[in-house]
Amino acid sequence: MHLKKLVTTLLLIGSIQQVSSTEANPQKWYGLLNWTPSKSMPKLIAEARKRHAKRKLANYSAIDVKSISQEYKDIVRNVLNAKTPDQIHGLLLSLDKKIDSMPQDAKFLGAQLLMFKEFRGIIYRMIPMVSKHNATHSFLRNQVKVVASNMRIYLPLQHWEAGFDYLVEPYLISKKEKAVVDQFEDISAVKNKIHSGKFEAIVASEQFQDYVGKHVYSAFARATNIIEDLNFEKPIVWDNRIAFGSDSYKDDFEETRYRKVGEAERLLALSSLHMGMHYIKYLISYDVKGSLSLAKDIGKLYGIDGFALGETVGVPSYKWVKQVQKSKYDNIGRIRPGGKNNMAQSYNHLKEGVKLLRIAREELRNEPADKFFVIDPSRLNVWDENIEKQFKHIECLTDDQKEDSPSECAIRSAITGHTVVVDLKNFYLNPPKNLKIFLPTDWKVNKGKVRRKIAFKKEYTKHGVTYPNYTWGTPTKWDISAYKKHVFPNINKSSEIPEYIRTLRQSFGGEAFGVPMAIFVE
Repeated sequence: MHLKKLVTTLLLIGSIQQVSSTEANPQKWYGLLNWTPSKSMPKLIAEARKRHAKRKLANYSAIDVKSISQEYKDIVRNVLNAKTPDQIHGLLLSLDKKIDSMPQDAKFLGAQLLMFKEFRGIIYRMIPMVSKHNATHSFLRNQVKVVASNMRIYLPLQHWEAGFDYLVEPYLISKKEKAVVDQFEDISAVKNKIHSGKFEAIVASEQFQDYVGKHVYSAFARATNIIEDLNFEKPIVWDNRIAFGSDSYKDDFEETRYRKVGEAERLLALSSLHMGMHYIKYLISYDVKGSLSLAKDIGKLYGIDGFALGETVGVPSYKWVKQVQKSKYDNIGRIRPGGKNNMAQSYNHLKEGVKLLRIAREELRNEPADKFFVIDPSRLNVWDENIEKQFKHIECLTDDQKEDSPSECAIRSAITGHTVVVDLKNFYLNPPKNLKIFLPTDWKVNKGKVRRKIAFKKEYTKHGVTYPNYTWGTPTKWDISAYKKHVFPNINKSSEIPEYIRTLRQSFGGEAFGVPMAIFVE
């Protein structure tokens, strides 16, 4: 029960921190955000440590329900009473107009609800992106069906059903003209200013990237801007009934209905938002046009939607890389206009997310159990027994105190003790023009033969025994200059690349950065 409540709460105050902006202007909102200078971190950490005592059970043994503002109560009531997507949208529009004048608790809750507006009809809008690719379309549709089924089992509540419909249904953008919202689909012969006024097709994936980069990013940034101005030195009260409906938390369960939200929770919410904006900025930096078609081609190598070349031989690196390198996919992985600036901003969001996570960690470190706070320190302290070792590497990789000095960071394997030097900052601030430069350049293919071969041994063939060569097509070489220039400044030989990736993945905190790179060497 405690785990379920913790996960539910984290979803509410963490990854669903979404707020809508009245103006979708990414650069404007980016410029309004607060950025924590590294020189301020010692002071902020000291302040966080002083907040230890304020979270102790002796000082906050009860929840003051009377402190909940009427505006907060109104939001909860309106959410629970929503029966249709239109009612949800009306609630969000009304909330958007008055959130800036609301008390702190209502602002915090409102900031989490408002971004829902940017996801109205998103599932419907994405259908053309996947409809040409049967396997992908079927998989994604099944995922939506699973969500719908689980919701009706575990959350059979009208406001959840209305929220689900809000995500999946088309809607009218003009009731007078009866115009339905556009889907993300290919459009031919559109004058694209980015390409010198030439007429060319705009594809669905580009529309989706642009929508995420403009509208969703602006929503995240506005949410951040709102929550940054709050202060929960005196905790606010959170009502769990907004998730579980009007009939929840009755009788003996009333005491579990309310929870307090303090500074640590607010900082974790901000950290989550910055991490989200980091991924958004990375997503829109590189071209993904044709990626679904590429996925279909690679899928056929695995036997999805048929077998490429009629063979059932598995999918070594050699074969899928050859698909990626086809001329029709030349654009995939190429940096987009404005990509360098977006990558730099992505790095700034990553740094800020790590700093805020560190400050929250210091406030919660070694705190006694407190059943009244949304985040129970006794549970958070066991996130991971090696969390400080993880922080050591992650903070080194994102340390912005080294502006005028080398930004390399020594990362040590937790298994072998081997150390490699990584320059994550350089990857973001001097991003490669094309991510394909990290792909293998040579493979183990039996003297250059492309087709699958069965490995034979003379002493077995006379008995008619054969077996597959499972190492055929594995990568053996990479462009060492690409890795040295962008990620591993001290690397000297192509043969060292697997060892570098292995060390990065075996290090505390390095897995998040090692996994994306592993695809190029596995």
